[in-house]
Amino acid sequence: MYALLIVDDEKSVVDSLALTIPWEDSGIEEVHRAYSAEEALDITSRFAIDVMITDIRMPEMDGLELIRLIRLSAPRIQSIILSGHDEFEYAQQAIRYQAMNYMLKPVDTQALIKTVEDAIKNIEQEWEKISSMQQIQHMLHANLPVLRNQFLNDLLQNKPMSQHILEERLKILNLPIRMEDNYRMMVIRMEEEFSGYDLQSLSLLEYAITNIADEVFTPFGLWHCITDQGYLVFLVHHEDRKTLNSVDSFAVKLQNHVQKFLNGAISICLGQESFFLED
Repeated sequence: MYALLIVDDEKSVVDSLALTIPWEDSGIEEVHRAYSAEEALDITSRFAIDVMITDIRMPEMDGLELIRLIRLSAPRIQSIILSGHDEFEYAQQAIRYQAMNYMLKPVDTQALIKTVEDAIKNIEQEWEKISSMQQIQHMLHANLPVLRNQFLNDLLQNKPMSQHILEERLKILNLPIRMEDNYRMMVIRMEEEFSGYDLQSLSLLEYAITNIADEVFTPFGLWHCITDQGYLVFLVHHEDRKTLNSVDSFAVKLQNHVQKFLNGAISICLGQESFFLED
């Protein structure tokens, strides 16, 4: 159910609209009344208002300024303007402040009801969109490692991709790589000690190695994937080129930690420093 706020400095207008229209039939559960813009601001600060009907000409603060101020704190409130003046300038300003409708007094009751019901539909559609986006974000977060893995594999296989799409995917996947970054590629192969493991165990080992790498390479940004051949490929980057050139010592430390904690050897191949945009 929804809450409606009616604002007008003419008390009779507010009371008439509030009391003579069966708002509950349109899904309105609460009807609030304000006889000034200041009172309306107070009500919107204390109650969750969904739809506001406001007169445009009121003393001290007009309806357009009221809408502007309300949008700063409650941008989802749907606003309907009532005016006794058919002036193009007012209509223009109403559009600028994203009022849903601009209606002339004396207002047609059925037209007003229909406008309020349309406002409610807008609210429902907006919340459905928000809910859908939250679901997408949840799914994206849950599948982020898989998506990052596939994206890097695509780049390693030189799949065609425009710079715009590349930048967008880096942003969406929250990857620690910028287009202008220098990086070094690190390829890891698990040696014979790991050859007897089944696929599930190998998957756990790969996960363990990437976790150890994240800890060892703390000063660096890492992005990794697992290739179809079973290699672990890392892009290692750092803003400072001198620090980036010290990757070799961190790679040795990674080998030692894997040997110590996972009881197996890994071979590491490090590429030369390169720009992210270079082939």
